[in-house]
Amino acid sequence: MSKEEVIKAIAAMGNQATVADVMAWTGLSSDVASSLLNSIAAETGGHLAVTASGTILYCFDPGFKLHYVTRGLRATVDSLGRRIASVIFLLFRFSFGLTLIVSIFAVWGLVYLFYAILSVITGAFGAADRLRADFMDILRKLALSELLFFEARKEDSQRRPRGFLLNCFSFLFGEGDPNFDLDERRWKLLAQVIRENEGVVTAELLAPYFGRNPDGDKDFCAVLARFNGVPVVTDKGNIVYHFPSLSSPSRDLLRDPLPACLEERLWQFTSIPSHALRGVYALVTLNFLGSLLLFWYWLHVLPDKQLSGLPAAALLLSIYGGLFLFIPLIRLVTIQVLNSTVKARNSFYKDLATPLIEKSPELIGKLIDAEEFRLSQRSCGLDQVIYTTEKDALEQEF
Repeated sequence: MSKEEVIKAIAAMGNQATVADVMAWTGLSSDVASSLLNSIAAETGGHLAVTASGTILYCFDPGFKLHYVTRGLRATVDSLGRRIASVIFLLFRFSFGLTLIVSIFAVWGLVYLFYAILSVITGAFGAADRLRADFMDILRKLALSELLFFEARKEDSQRRPRGFLLNCFSFLFGEGDPNFDLDERRWKLLAQVIRENEGVVTAELLAPYFGRNPDGDKDFCAVLARFNGVPVVTDKGNIVYHFPSLSSPSRDLLRDPLPACLEERLWQFTSIPSHALRGVYALVTLNFLGSLLLFWYWLHVLPDKQLSGLPAAALLLSIYGGLFLFIPLIRLVTIQVLNSTVKARNSFYKDLATPLIEKSPELIGKLIDAEEFRLSQRSCGLDQVIYTTEKDALEQEF
């Protein structure tokens, strides 16, 4: 049964329902009804309430159905926009490399023309020949295939040197979002903290990794929906979250120790070492100055506007050379602003972890409640095998 049926049931019951209500209305099992309620609450901003009998009640705003539909449409538009952006980015990446090579041809061609003229005047033809040989050697090192297979966040880029074009691209546009895998890391940490607490946690234990204030239980419905958890009211009236699928005792697996909180990575201007940027700096300077010289040449040497398209092309190359300078400068300022917001969020994560270090009497009581519930729900360990197909079933019963 789809979410739409559960949404209809919630609306028919006055925008609030318990798991038992949904089961009776739709005929769903307890696990499926609880999972769908958690998912709908996470997507529409629903919140939890506790009745006088200690039952968990899911409460929703009157317009939650419209919010659900709007969220789905927005997700579809965002997905389509990302695909279109990726195609545009691929085309721009190719045009960037093509323009770079064209500008190099134009600038070096102008320099070679001047050397050729000087060679005719002075008779030193060797200098122009050496310049031409150096130019062809540089072109051979510019692998055009790099443009088609460039990944700004490619993990193996640190294990092998990248080509010159990729260095230019990194200098101009950076390495991309350093927190592109933030959601993946967040869910891994949440699963790890739930597993280490044998499937029974409080909002305070999840908050440093989920990035939400533990006072707002509605924010944690997404975690319940993700890991098929259920909210439980203890005998003392505290809400704890139980995740049966993560309730077995944790093995000593080879994994990183659980950090105190989630931490986002800072933005980098570029990951290219300084010695590899020397050629990029030289190209930026020469390309910009050479493009200006090229435009000046066609603008003033041909005052009668012969070959009028060439001055326009030279102007475009000049603009391109200027962007090679101004885009990194703008990006440098932008990175400072982005890093300030990242540091603020990291500070917020640390603040959420502070109560777990300086435990208040109220939090201690809540954690004790969670521990008592954990002991009551504790299952056998992973290593305690109670059945195996290697033996007869009757033999294992006694």
